[in-house]
Amino acid sequence: MKQQGTMVIVNQHCTSCSEESFEWKSQPMALGGKYPAGNVLLSFAVLMAGASISKVLLVFKHMGLSAYSARTFFFHQRNFLFPVVINYWERYQADLLSKLKAMKDVVWSGDGRFDSMGHSAKFGAYTMFCNTLLKVIHFEILQANETGGSSPMELEGAKRSFNLLQTAGVAIKLFISDRHCGIAKWIRESQAGCSHFFDIWHVARSIGKAMLKLGKEKGCERISDWVKGARNHLYWCAMSTKQGFEEMITAKWKSFILQVTNKHDNHPFPLYQKCAHEAEIENRRWIKIGTKAYDNLNNLLTNVRVVNDIKKLSADAQTSCVEGFHSTLNHWHPKMVCSSWLGTFCR
Repeated sequence: MKQQGTMVIVNQHCTSCSEESFEWKSQPMALGGKYPAGNVLLSFAVLMAGASISKVLLVFKHMGLSAYSARTFFFHQRNFLFPVVINYWERYQADLLSKLKAMKDVVWSGDGRFDSMGHSAKFGAYTMFCNTLLKVIHFEILQANETGGSSPMELEGAKRSFNLLQTAGVAIKLFISDRHCGIAKWIRESQAGCSHFFDIWHVARSIGKAMLKLGKEKGCERISDWVKGARNHLYWCAMSTKQGFEEMITAKWKSFILQVTNKHDNHPFPLYQKCAHEAEIENRRWIKIGTKAYDNLNNLLTNVRVVNDIKKLSADAQTSCVEGFHSTLNHWHPKMVCSSWLGTFCR
């Protein structure tokens, strides 16, 4: 008996006649009859399951099961599995691009993902998601030494993604991203025909964190009570206003600093002079004008950068699908495991 990875080979010989022999294999041969099918399928299953080959082989070792070495797995991965994955993706992407060329009013969103936590990533990926088709259309893999560091990789990934799609004949007229200043400036200066908006969740999270931090200061404890209200009001401002109507969304947002003082009408904004909620509201811990809490909250919520970001909030679509895709991707490409460029691309 002999072993070839997961395959067992049994050779029978007659003791009386040396010429007669019989060979039996526990599985068929694949890929031109050179490689046991079970070995290749095991490698494929490990890759598709997002499993660690070292841990899988350790399980087999404890169970006493025949298996190959990790080196064989990486051989299969490099020579058989990755080419299949790349071939499938290229055909799949080409089909999607052909559909998009014939479509109008397509909404796009994009976001970056790094292969490790912190600011020391080696590879970065920028994903372009079509909110109209609900499909990932393209992604760019970058290495830190291409851009001089990990921070500029997201901007460079967005530039390359735009260039590839536009070269393929796909127009990007409406794009949604997080609050990346570099991408916003680049689109504003270089993509004249593209309307750029921000995802609501990213702005709401930033404001919520800043309010919680202010609420820890002495005399500003009441600010923490209004974090949820500020987030809800921000979502309402964006979703109840026509996308691109910057003056209206600004007026609605600035009215919040008056609502926390229990003032719900006669607002100094021509476009929005009265709150949209019912006349009677439950009693809350109102913040008095002139107090430290009011001044700090007013400076935060009416900050020029915050207001300018709120003007660009998207009401039509968000980047939540891209965030969900990147979260799911952690199963196949964990941030605590280092992979090669090709391994990162295929996973």
